[in-house]
Amino acid sequence: MKSIKSLNKFDIVCFFLALLFALILLPSNFKSIGILLFGISVLLLTFNRKKYFNTRFFLLNTIFFFGIILTLSYTSNYDYAILKLQTMSSLLVFPFLFSLFNSADRIFFSKNKNLFLSIYILSVFLFNTVIFLWFYLTHYSFSDIFFHFHRVIMVDIGNFGIHPIYLSIHCCLAILFSAFIFKDIQKKNLKIILIFINIVFLFFLIIYARKGPLLAIIITSLFWVLFENKKNVKIKIISIITLSLLLLLIPKTRNRFSEIFTIKDSKSIESNSFGVRFVIYKNATELITKSPFFGYGIGDYNDKLKESYKKNNPSLKVDYNAHNQYISFILVGGSFLLLLYFIFLFFNVKVAIKKRNVHSLIILCFYSIVMLSENILERENGVIFFSFFLCFFSLNNYNKHE
Repeated sequence: MKSIKSLNKFDIVCFFLALLFALILLPSNFKSIGILLFGISVLLLTFNRKKYFNTRFFLLNTIFFFGIILTLSYTSNYDYAILKLQTMSSLLVFPFLFSLFNSADRIFFSKNKNLFLSIYILSVFLFNTVIFLWFYLTHYSFSDIFFHFHRVIMVDIGNFGIHPIYLSIHCCLAILFSAFIFKDIQKKNLKIILIFINIVFLFFLIIYARKGPLLAIIITSLFWVLFENKKNVKIKIISIITLSLLLLLIPKTRNRFSEIFTIKDSKSIESNSFGVRFVIYKNATELITKSPFFGYGIGDYNDKLKESYKKNNPSLKVDYNAHNQYISFILVGGSFLLLLYFIFLFFNVKVAIKKRNVHSLIILCFYSIVMLSENILERENGVIFFSFFLCFFSLNNYNKHE
């Protein structure tokens, strides 16, 4: 193992890259510092060698973010606009930094991918289990912590707090990443440990009981099996469906999904998340019909939603966002911005299919489904990991040797 003095600039980049995979373990006020240190290390590496910049990679992965910036030309609430652009800045920062990696860098990351993914899997495992065990041993009985843990991770852990939806997304991604590396593991004991860790992830997914991430991982897993088109496809599909049905039969997850069938009308807000979403979508749709092509701008779209809530549903919390990233795109920049996003999605999928980059396709598929129920690109815990994982796995699309 290299000593600190013998580390070169690329080793330092790899260290901070590994830190990004463990970013969930850092409190919210330190996450930006981790990204900043990674950025500085990449720039220092770039300044001391032959200059390289992957323009195609950068433009493809920033096209819709620049579309959002264009909406500043017709927005009025600039304070809110700047705040949102700062939150979404990962959509610009990570494509820029990853565009600086040359062919040798990309090959190294590809060869050591499993190490970085293992760091993420272990980080998600530790974050969930350590907090759960601490509050179980010091505050709650098992039944109480099972039903109140979603509040614990939002309120009771200070700057480490995270919404259950985003922690569910982390658990789902960790399960998918585990599948990425499982076949490459040679030692039987390590495979058993990885299986145990994933059983724990399923346990926490049951606790959080979030419909969007659960549906996303089920659909993504089916897509993965069909795309690879290898042996035992039928057995794999049956296994995924069986496991999914078992999850849905558990009372907590079953009750969450049964909310879908309890909506009576658009004027009554039911006491569940789907009922709230039903009303939100109705208000958002009315706003879209008034400005379908260019939306209301990054600074004004949220104000328009609040005004609509006050007018049509006074009992609804005015701080609710659209709870659908695609609807939010239309509110911000109309069908024009949504088109830019689909261009970004289409070409990323196209090049990933051409390169048989399954990992990139899985990330795009999973997040595209989650976006149907959550504005993940407008929250720090969503946009950072979306942009980071997309850029990391998309690097393989530009490796000429593959």
